[in-house]
Amino acid sequence: MRRRQEAASFVVRIWLERRRNGDPAWRGHVQHVQSGEDRHFSRLTEMCAFLERMSGVGCNGLWAEKPAEAGLTR
Repeated sequence: MRRRQEAASFVVRIWLERRRNGDPAWRGHVQHVQSGEDRHFSRLTEMCAFLERMSGVGCNGLWAEKPAEAGLTR
């Protein structure tokens, strides 16, 4: 794990693809701006591991416990 910096910036892209069987699958790409290092991911936990490794800060509290807490209810 890298030493924690004052600031760390990331660019994240997330998109929807279709698997061979037609089912939807979320994909993503994350880049650490300061170093240019990047990773592709298919699970948010993979993205979170990269963020933690690059920043030294864990992802605890990044996600809401329930969809309503994140404003995701209709």
